[in-house]
Amino acid sequence: MVISDGAPVDDTTQSHNPGGYLEAHLREVIHEIENYSDVQLIAIGIGHDVTRWYSRAVTLTDAEQLGGAITEQLAALFDEKPVEPRPRRVAPSS
Repeated sequence: MVISDGAPVDDTTQSHNPGGYLEAHLREVIHEIENYSDVQLIAIGIGHDVTRWYSRAVTLTDAEQLGGAITEQLAALFDEKPVEPRPRRVAPSS
């Protein structure tokens, strides 16, 4: 479960990499987890819509809603039928 207050931000990383580097990395990691692993990823955004990154996400308007949202999301996770991960992709050899 990922709990976030918004987009990935790190001044040092951003100053030493091209624009959009952190968001691209986040999208890549999420894609790998959601599509090629046994991990069921759920995101909760507090005051920020995280559905643009995560396929399973909830957006809260207030941190006071967090306890209930965590409980609801975990309960839903255990009610679901497990999803078989796709085979991990292999990088082409050079």
